[in-house]
Amino acid sequence: MRGSKGFILVEVLVALMVLAVGFTTLFSLMGQQRRFLYTTEKRYRDMLTLTDKLAEGRWDELQVKERSIEEYPGIKEVTVRLGDAEIYLYTR
Repeated sequence: MRGSKGFILVEVLVALMVLAVGFTTLFSLMGQQRRFLYTTEKRYRDMLTLTDKLAEGRWDELQVKERSIEEYPGIKEVTVRLGDAEIYLYTR
């Protein structure tokens, strides 16, 4: 009986298929994380800009929506929005 000196073709093909599936999954996850990072960075930048504009009193470029709250008469909810960032303010 002769000893084996290497791998047979089927073993090599199975190993390549396992690697291909692993790399496909890895690259897919990396793409999802990249999109998530982009949206998070954009929302963070919008939030910084929004808070700066509110602190400086520049409301002209902001989307402002006001509504009264039925459960609490006399209290208004003011939604201030810029891009993906939103801040809720409650006033009397």
